[in-house]
Amino acid sequence: TIPAFEEAGKNGFYGAECDVYRTKDGVWVITHDQYTYRMMDKNSNVQKKTYKELLEYTYDNGTNISNYENLKICTLEQYLNVCKKYSMVAVIELKGKDNTEYYSEITDLVSKMGMDDEVTYISFHIENLQKIRTLSDAPLWFLASKITDEDIQSAASLGGECGMDFDGTKEENTQEVIDKCKAAGLNIGAWTINDNETLEKLYKMGVKMFTTNCITY
Repeated sequence: TIPAFEEAGKNGFYGAECDVYRTKDGVWVITHDQYTYRMMDKNSNVQKKTYKELLEYTYDNGTNISNYENLKICTLEQYLNVCKKYSMVAVIELKGKDNTEYYSEITDLVSKMGMDDEVTYISFHIENLQKIRTLSDAPLWFLASKITDEDIQSAASLGGECGMDFDGTKEENTQEVIDKCKAAGLNIGAWTINDNETLEKLYKMGVKMFTTNCITY
C-alpha cells in the first residue's frame, strides 16, 4: 500500500518491492494476492474487476491497519511516484504468466516517469523476464525458493544485468549454490529476511540484496 511504500522511503531504503496485476480495464495495480479476500473487505479476482470497482474495496488487514482508515488499492503509477519522491529503486514483481502482451504498458510508464535507471524487474516465471528483456535493459532477477542448476542457467540466459533471488530461510541454498550463482555472473538476493542474524549469515555468504518486511530491526 502507499503508506507502506512511504514508510520505506522515509526510512531511507534502497528500494521498495511490489507485485503487479492488470485489471479488467487495463490498469496496473499493486497487490500481493490475485484475490482480495485476505487483505480487503470484499473478495474478487483483481484481474476480473475494473479499477473503479476495486476502489469500492477497503483494506481491513495488515500491519497497523487501524491507523489507515479507508485505505484503497494503489496503482503502479502511484507506487512509482512514491519511489521517485524518495529516490528508491522500484522493484516490480511480475505475477502470473498472463498479460505478458501488455508489458510494454509497464515499461512505457517507467520510461515516461524517467525511471529507466531506477527499476528492477523480478518474477518466478522466466517467460515473464524474457518478455521484459525484449522491452528493457533493466536488471532482471529470477525468483526461486530453492535454487537449482537449471534456475541458474535460466537466469544467466536473460543477458544484461541479471540475478537470482531466493528464499533466505531454505537450508538447501548453501554456500556452494551461491558460489555457482556468482560464477555464472549473477547478482544474488534473498527474501524475506526479518532478523539480523540471518541477514549477517547470508551477507557473509555473498548475498548483497535483502527483502524484508521490517522497517527497523
